[in-house]
Amino acid sequence: VPGQGLVPFESLTLPGGSPAAQVLGAQALKPEQSLHASGGFVLSPSDRFDLTVDYYHIEIDDRVVLSGNFTGARITQLLAPFGANGARFFTNAIDTRTNGVDATANYRAELGSAGTLRLSAGYNNTKTRIVGDVATPAQLAGFEQTLFDRIERRRIECGQPKDSLRLSGDWKKGAWGANART
Repeated sequence: VPGQGLVPFESLTLPGGSPAAQVLGAQALKPEQSLHASGGFVLSPSDRFDLTVDYYHIEIDDRVVLSGNFTGARITQLLAPFGANGARFFTNAIDTRTNGVDATANYRAELGSAGTLRLSAGYNNTKTRIVGDVATPAQLAGFEQTLFDRIERRRIECGQPKDSLRLSGDWKKGAWGANART
C-alpha cells in the first residue's frame, strides 16, 4: 500500500517433499523424462572450407522448476506452523520443447609470404517453449498464475538468446599471430 513503507516478510524456498511445501500441495520431485533427437551434416567442398549444420529437438516432461513466490492471507495461514508468510518450492510443474539449429563455417587461406588466415563463423538459433497445462495442486486453486508465474515462464522461454552469431579470424606468420573474435 503506497505511503506505508516496506513490510518485511519471511519467505521460504523449499524442496517439493518438505512438510512446509506439502501443505501447499507440493509433491516430492520425480526425475525429468527427456527425449532428444538430432541430426546434421558436414560439407567439405575443398581442403580450405568446411560447413557443419546440426538440428536438435529436445522434449522434457516433468521439468524441475522453481515456483513463483506464494504470499497472501491464505498462504500465511497454511505456513504459520513453519514461521513464514510466503514460500516457493521446486516442482515438476511443466513440460518443455526445444528446437535448435547450429551452423559453423571455417575457411583457411594461405597468404604466401603474408602468412595464414583462418576465418570462422558460427550461428545458433534456439527456441524453448512450455507445452501443455501447468499442474497446479488443489491447495493452490486460484494461484495458477503464481505456481509458474510470468517471471519463471520468461526465464525458461527467454532466458537465453534466440539467435547468436560468433565470428573469428586468426592470422599467423612465423612466430607472430593475431586473432579477433566477436
